[in-house]
Amino acid sequence: CWEGSQPWMPVFFEAVQQQAAWLKPSLPRHLFERTPPVGRSYPVAGTSPTVGGGLVDVEVAESFASLSRAVEEHRAWALGQAAVLLHGPPWEAVLARYDEANQLHKRMLRASRLFHQLRRRMERADTNSALAALYDSAREHLYKGQCAGILHTGFNGGLAEGAVRHTAWLNLAEVERLVMTALGERDTVRHEVVDHDGDGQDELVVRTPRLAAVMRPGAGGALSELHLWELGNLANTLSRRLETWHAELVRNPSLPALIEEGLVDEPAGATHEVVLEDDEDDGEPDSALTDNGEILLPLAPPLHHDVAAPELLLWQDRHRRGLFVDHFYGPQTSLENVRRGQAQEEGDFVRGAYQLLSVEREHNGDVVAIVSREGTHRSGGDVHLLRLAKRDRFSASSAEIFVDYELPNRIHQPIETTFGVEMTLNLDGRPGPHRFLRLGPDHSLPLERSADVAGVSRASLILADIGTTVHIDAEQPARVLAYPVEAAVRGRTSYRQSFQGTCLVFLWPVALWSQEKVELRLALRVERR
Repeated sequence: CWEGSQPWMPVFFEAVQQQAAWLKPSLPRHLFERTPPVGRSYPVAGTSPTVGGGLVDVEVAESFASLSRAVEEHRAWALGQAAVLLHGPPWEAVLARYDEANQLHKRMLRASRLFHQLRRRMERADTNSALAALYDSAREHLYKGQCAGILHTGFNGGLAEGAVRHTAWLNLAEVERLVMTALGERDTVRHEVVDHDGDGQDELVVRTPRLAAVMRPGAGGALSELHLWELGNLANTLSRRLETWHAELVRNPSLPALIEEGLVDEPAGATHEVVLEDDEDDGEPDSALTDNGEILLPLAPPLHHDVAAPELLLWQDRHRRGLFVDHFYGPQTSLENVRRGQAQEEGDFVRGAYQLLSVEREHNGDVVAIVSREGTHRSGGDVHLLRLAKRDRFSASSAEIFVDYELPNRIHQPIETTFGVEMTLNLDGRPGPHRFLRLGPDHSLPLERSADVAGVSRASLILADIGTTVHIDAEQPARVLAYPVEAAVRGRTSYRQSFQGTCLVFLWPVALWSQEKVELRLALRVERR
């Protein structure tokens, strides 16, 4: 490269210098400063094809599956010799594909760092029995929260099971609570702006005596975590995605319908299963399974197919679910197209980056953060610049969060749209007869049902079996869309739906003349017996 008859590097640098009129070299640190991150990526490692095949991009999964089949069927000598060189992505690729897995992984790391603070404290000081008991309990919860089963989406759930994630969230939060108790900081209020989830963008992490929360300005300014001590993470949900194995649901014509025709507002419950059947015994393994139990993962098709039976399983979310997710919806917004993830978005706020303007501790201990975004709103052929600001207040003395919205019209043309705030609430993924939703004073429904109710000032998620109620109060009455979020879970011989939470979408019609503004407030409060 540097010496010999044809050195490459000196020639390359000379060519760069000769093109200095248009080609501008830059140091890596300068690129980091001015280039926003686009996501996480992990180098190739020695993951087996069976594991790695589920982590590749859906677009390349068919090529991967075809190559795997060719190797197993010994179609070519060269392929057989090359088989030992075929590897999938590293296990960490699941952290890039599933943000929910990455959140849990980063929470594990955070809990581990806190635990080691306590261990160093014990090494430097005389240990009393009370401190030793807290240390032992924190260590046990830390190990429980590091279960590898939550960091994959293999057979029978794993990451897709709300109860499994809940157990991990609960144990990791308990580590933090025990460590803070041991260090004498349990009743303190703390906040920090740090890259909590490793995506190259800073998040706001807040901890009070009642709750812990993570707000992501770079991802729509939404809350991605909301922990109540000894209760769990109320944002424990899973976004619906196109998976590499969804094609199996379409290819098999014997799949029974998951919902009766005309009852699309009553989604299938968690007990419904779709069983794969082999129409004839041809001596070959069933569709996706090989002799040794490994699965070949084909390419999933686009969603405009005509197969109605498994349609409910294939709905997708276009954004990461969370709390206080902002939308600007079009005029045709309905419960059905919001449920399906197909509602028209007129703004670019739902996944857009907000700017964190300030974070302050007030005299009463409350943490107040202000974020805003300068975005666009499209209606018909018109494009307007729009600014949305929101002020999040985390109470220091109660399990309450207040969010104030301000939407001014700073252009000369009037703006007419529907502003929506989405919240997906879930604790352990277990709907049941003692859990229901109350919209206003007159509408109650089980968590498996959907509803579209106007004039709602309070929506309440009631978890009577554990003595907990989550209230969401709207200062200005809103139309509320409520529906269950369900995702498909793959077993070895069947598919079933797994409950991922209750989604509430608060909608307000907005019509602003030039220089007018609208102000809205939502409050989330948790009551426990």
